[in-house]
Amino acid sequence: MNRFVCVLLLTLTLTLGLCAALFAQASEPADEALPEPVVQAVKPASSFFFQGDSRFWSLGAAAGSSFAAPWFTGTIQGTVSPFPYTLVELGCDFGFVHGYRNEAGLGYFSLYPFAHLNGYIPLMSLGGLYVGAGGGVMLAFYSYEGENKPYAVPAFDVTTGLYAGKGSHYATAAYTLRTNFGQVNHKVSLGYSYRFGVKEGNNE
Repeated sequence: MNRFVCVLLLTLTLTLGLCAALFAQASEPADEALPEPVVQAVKPASSFFFQGDSRFWSLGAAAGSSFAAPWFTGTIQGTVSPFPYTLVELGCDFGFVHGYRNEAGLGYFSLYPFAHLNGYIPLMSLGGLYVGAGGGVMLAFYSYEGENKPYAVPAFDVTTGLYAGKGSHYATAAYTLRTNFGQVNHKVSLGYSYRFGVKEGNNE
């Protein structure tokens, strides 16, 4: 009888000890998994003057015609945008072919340095439209039988155009009404411009 009681007490003691150990283990808070650090991609900040679609800094070239002297024009031009939605266009037209009939011996060449202040409207990161005004000086050089006759004529311009493209590469189309308030000239041109300050695939 005493032996049975001892075995019973020992069994109860072991059972209680095991239950206490299991309860203590269950009561301890589980180790929480540490959250993985979130790494955010940092986009390099653009220069203030190049930020956004509302600015267009570029350098390009174009070819066209004035449908009068000069019949063929080549243009080197660039734009700067110190303020949003504004283009300052600087360039120079190189003119060839006077187009005068019965003047086979007449040589012709012209330069027209110009400056335009344009308003700029971006078109959903695919380029933009501009319209503005400015002026320049037409420097025309005529030569005939060894004689050279230069002319310098100030002129006023009204201009409008389109940039179509994405990233850094844009096709251009432009129209300019040019007048010295005595005669009116019209120039149409097509060309290409490289846009600065833009990462490929993003116009910001």
